[in-house]
Amino acid sequence: MSDLLSVCENLRRWFRRNQYKGIDPYQLDEKVFSYGKKLPFLRYMRKALKPLHSLIPRTIFARLGPIYLPKALGLIIGGNCSLYRLKAKQGYLDENYQLLEILKKIGSPGFEHACWGWPFEWGQHPRYPKNLPLPCVTSPIGHALLDFYSITNDDKILDVAEDVARFLIEENGFEEFEDSLCLFYSCIDKNLVYNGNLMASAFLLRLSQINSTQARLDFAKKALRFVLDGQNSDGSWNYSHQKRRTGVIDNRHSGFVLESLSQINGILKNERVELALEKGWKYYRENFFEDNLPKCSPLQVFPIDIHDVAQAIIICTEMQDWHRAEQIIDFAIKKMSNKRDEFYYKYFGNGRTNQTVFFRWGQAWVFKALSLFLEKRADKAYRDKA
Repeated sequence: MSDLLSVCENLRRWFRRNQYKGIDPYQLDEKVFSYGKKLPFLRYMRKALKPLHSLIPRTIFARLGPIYLPKALGLIIGGNCSLYRLKAKQGYLDENYQLLEILKKIGSPGFEHACWGWPFEWGQHPRYPKNLPLPCVTSPIGHALLDFYSITNDDKILDVAEDVARFLIEENGFEEFEDSLCLFYSCIDKNLVYNGNLMASAFLLRLSQINSTQARLDFAKKALRFVLDGQNSDGSWNYSHQKRRTGVIDNRHSGFVLESLSQINGILKNERVELALEKGWKYYRENFFEDNLPKCSPLQVFPIDIHDVAQAIIICTEMQDWHRAEQIIDFAIKKMSNKRDEFYYKYFGNGRTNQTVFFRWGQAWVFKALSLFLEKRADKAYRDKA
């Protein structure tokens, strides 16, 4: 455990050394689209070029310039909370307060309640403007705030979490069905995406354990029901609602759904949730691993993506698959890092790596995953001795 804790502390030093800023792969999308205003054909090549992202050298990405990434800051807050539960060092909480102040300053402008998005333009249909708030960004930050509040009982933190809930319910927008609902992917489009909707549901249910209203509880349970209804017969979930846009079945988004279901299962103790989780976990472990290496999709192993690696560690930890989690961690450190404080973007079948280091996509997610693993494993060891 001490070696893994050293990796986490090295990552924390990396965050501080870089002033909590870094680059993100989606910044390149913004650059390409801006060039496309002069060369329109580039807009139509974006989708075709996307699989080639893994081949873009580190030197190209490095020209993008470091920025604050709200979701990354939330992941660091959550990771620090896990480490605090291990070591109870005040420095973890002090850093979280510092990050919370940054988050308050970089929230999405023009909205009444606390919310965050990506600090760059991206996408095409629609073209999402800079800082447009998204449930898939805002809800994970909300989860981090609840982790922080669970340690400090500081009402100032809870106030921000309450404001996040108000954004999700009152400002983002959603579609309601007979006995379920789904938040829109954003307030400018009506895509119904499972993982973001369930992240919000899990957050609202966690918040309801602290400060419950019937309306909020009903909203969260309806959002949960939409995702349960959308599970495929084999246990998988498409990225989005089948009647609107099926999308793909991939590693990280499937992992997000399972992680949220695991959180919800711990709260509701509901038989339907438990069965969906078991069925989804069975599909995940049978389709997203090759010799315990995380695959990006059921049909593709390489290149292995650091984001998928981190999410696989998280879901294996949530499902207490300790051996597999340890093997993935060992692979990540030995094959996808400098063995100190930087984790690499992609690992190819020939053993080579794309050594680009992304703040949110890799560093922050890995920090969250390793910290959570350390916390949960220590808790398991304590319970085993009891």
